[in-house]
Amino acid sequence: MTRCDLRSHSECSCRPGECLVAPMRPIMDTSETPLILFTARHFFAVLLAAGFIAAIGWGALNNANEGYRKQALIEQESVAWRK
Repeated sequence: MTRCDLRSHSECSCRPGECLVAPMRPIMDTSETPLILFTARHFFAVLLAAGFIAAIGWGALNNANEGYRKQALIEQESVAWRK
């Protein structure tokens, strides 16, 4: 059924007197909006995932730094030997 409050009664698909105007809704009607529940369980799951990713990143950077440090020591010895 079309809403008769938006059209004249001659354009309405229902008979006169049968079509009702939609009830007025309040401006801040939250009955049809989805309710987002972010619980402590979700918070700790996100925190755990972020900690896991940070630990993997820290390990990768630490490993790269260790390799860079060893390479720098090797190059330092080869340069000192040539002098």
